[in-house]
Amino acid sequence: MIKILKKILLGFTILILISAMVIGLTMGYILFWPLSENKNVEKIPFKVKWGTSFSTATQNLLEQGIIKDVEQFTFAAKIFDKTHSLKAGIFELTPKSSNYKILQDLTEGRQIYLQVTLPEGIDSRKVASILQKKLDADSAKI
Repeated sequence: MIKILKKILLGFTILILISAMVIGLTMGYILFWPLSENKNVEKIPFKVKWGTSFSTATQNLLEQGIIKDVEQFTFAAKIFDKTHSLKAGIFELTPKSSNYKILQDLTEGRQIYLQVTLPEGIDSRKVASILQKKLDADSAKI
């Protein structure tokens, strides 16, 4: 009887270890595996407007071909607690990088800076108009 219990316990232990390995490999794939093997992909600009929701930004990432799967990207963002950490700005992203790398770029990465020239002596409405065109922002809020 004890031999049978030992065999059952050993079987459960092996099953738990195999399950843990499968889960670990799956998590590693979703979070860190590059989504494309092509290393010669050029970076593309990706704009996150001020106030853009995470789900809207994620949908835009999918439409531009930067991510492969919305659910996997959202899962990765939840794991790293990045669903409320997106910065506003324009970022250069490598399409089909790992989900982790794209999240890191959007939350901690450098933005592309835009140069704006404001002529001396113009009024605030003209400044708001120039910034609206350059930054694609609401001139009333500026």
